[in-house]
Amino acid sequence: MIAKKQYIPMKKQLTNYDGQYREKISFSSASYINSESIRERSGLYNWQISPHLHIHLIQLFFIETGFVKVEMADGSHEIKAPAILVIPPRHLHGFTYDPMVKGRVITLGVRYIEKLLQSAAGLLLNLKNIEFITKFNNEIPFNDLIDITLQIDKELFGDLEERQIALQSLLSLLFLRLFRLIDNSSGSIPNNLQEKYYHSFQKSYKNSVPFTKTIPDYAAELNITPVHLNRICKAVTGRSGSWILQEHAIAEAQKLLTFTSYSLTEITYLLNFSDTAYFSRLFRKHAGVTPGLFRKQ
Repeated sequence: MIAKKQYIPMKKQLTNYDGQYREKISFSSASYINSESIRERSGLYNWQISPHLHIHLIQLFFIETGFVKVEMADGSHEIKAPAILVIPPRHLHGFTYDPMVKGRVITLGVRYIEKLLQSAAGLLLNLKNIEFITKFNNEIPFNDLIDITLQIDKELFGDLEERQIALQSLLSLLFLRLFRLIDNSSGSIPNNLQEKYYHSFQKSYKNSVPFTKTIPDYAAELNITPVHLNRICKAVTGRSGSWILQEHAIAEAQKLLTFTSYSLTEITYLLNFSDTAYFSRLFRKHAGVTPGLFRKQ
């Protein structure tokens, strides 16, 4: 599905969107892709995009000039050009733009990208968290990435033959280069062997939807036993692996309760809890209050 450039104002602003900011249209299609100027959308809202999150979309922001202040769950960050922001699904984000900002935004359906990169899953691994890319090199200069976005724009809104093939090739190249930039700029893993294992475990569960994998599954990824993984978790954090996974799920639930309009039943389903009653009990165990009271507060 090729997106048309359209903006539909909402009577009641919500903070979660299956479409783009303040759009009611559902873009959960397996082939959704859109490209637009940052100024084109942000200018409509006086350069202020309120904190929100997307459930089914990944967005790539290419900042060519100016700066942007990014509001996240952990605070605010000011990013100056040249820079690239990668915003995966389910991550809270809001923007305050410099009125002189220039750049582009590419928005993609997660199902589309997962299908496109299914033979190269490693390219998606480092794109599960919000990434700020501000360091470029001679092999991957910022201007080359901008050129790719312009080619994507040309194919997307042009009337050229076999444009889907061209888009797939350009997007594959773009994600490969982003992966290399992120991989080269990532911090070093701690030297301590236990911390190495815990770092890998932490990266894996943060990149997974809650309760889709168990402690034995994570242990198998690390080629160690579940007992060994639990010992590592206890040594590094003082908590068991199962408790850590529950904390992660409750943290995700708190974001959904705070920044979306989803019902408790919908959140139960999204986070793979067995039922709403169990979700409520576990939430109270970790947060000290019921989900309903947490939302009201």
